[in-house]
Amino acid sequence: MEPYEDQIRFLRTLEEIQPDHIKLLRALGQSPNMNSSMSGMIGSPIQTLLERINDVDEKRIEDLINQLNDMRITNLTSLKTMMTWSGAQKLEGTITPYGRRFLAFINT
Repeated sequence: MEPYEDQIRFLRTLEEIQPDHIKLLRALGQSPNMNSSMSGMIGSPIQTLLERINDVDEKRIEDLINQLNDMRITNLTSLKTMMTWSGAQKLEGTITPYGRRFLAFINT
């Protein structure tokens, strides 16, 4: 069980979270699809997120990521940086330790 102070912080964060934030966090935590036709090419985190969440537009994803960064749930500041395709697919590392604890809290 988390310390009392963390539980209070989780509850405050929960008040700010929207369904699209949760959808985005799930997309960040997804394992890479190594069978994709794009495998071996270049990509960016925003392209990966747009593929994983096809009902949210790019501007909204950028706004949601900024909000999650402000809440210290994620630390993703280079959405449009071009990199290897596999690097752009591995986004679970952008969820902060607090973000992982928060996700565990809401999933219990």
